[in-house]
Amino acid sequence: DDAPSTDGAATDEAPTTETDEASVDPTAAETEDDGVRVRAVLVDDAIQDALMSGKCYEPGDGVLKPI
Repeated sequence: DDAPSTDGAATDEAPTTETDEASVDPTAAETEDDGVRVRAVLVDDAIQDALMSGKCYEPGDGVLKPI
């Protein structure tokens, strides 16, 4: 079955609405020239903040679930 799983979110597809509350470095966009790379760094930082603050957990490789 090629249907995507509805249980959790893949880390590369995780919503980024929490980034305003995450401790994201606002100068990161100014220090990098590649906008895509900056976005990936900001999203990765936001995911790590969500994991460390107990907002979600990672039950499997690359999958996030809210708590």
